[in-house]
Amino acid sequence: MTRDARLARDVNKYKGQWVAVDSAGKRVIGHGKTVGEAVSMAKTHHSAKAVVAKVPTKNIDTFFFWAK
Repeated sequence: MTRDARLARDVNKYKGQWVAVDSAGKRVIGHGKTVGEAVSMAKTHHSAKAVVAKVPTKNIDTFFFWAK
C-alpha cells in the first residue's frame, strides 16, 4: 500500500472532523470536531508542524493535503 493510500484510509476514519496531518503528509497527528481540537491534539502529542483540513462527510476517492 502506498503512503498516499494509507493516508487516505486513515483520513477517512474522521469524516466530518478536522484532521491535522504531519508536514511530511505521512500520518494523522490530530483530529477533532473543531480545528482547535485537531491543532491542540497535534501540538500535545507531536512536535512536528501540521497541515489542517476538514474531511468531507461524503465518500471520497481522493483527499489532498498541501502546504506552502
